[in-house]
Amino acid sequence: MSSTEPTSTRPPVVSDEQLVLIVYLLYFAAYIFGITALVGVTIAHIRFPDATLLLRGHYQFQIRTFWIGLLYVVVGPF
Repeated sequence: MSSTEPTSTRPPVVSDEQLVLIVYLLYFAAYIFGITALVGVTIAHIRFPDATLLLRGHYQFQIRTFWIGLLYVVVGPF
């Protein structure tokens, strides 16, 4: 007896466009809860290689914004 599973692919729970918006919201929440920025940049780094050209630009902007912001936080007090 062989079990065959259907080969249908389920749609993702969150679309790529919504995920970009979620990363922006995580960055906004980082003003209150700093750890959310780390979650956002992690999502951006993971999704960057598979993104479309338009979304790749958003992810690149989000990644660059995180690293520049981190640089300002570290160098700013000096």
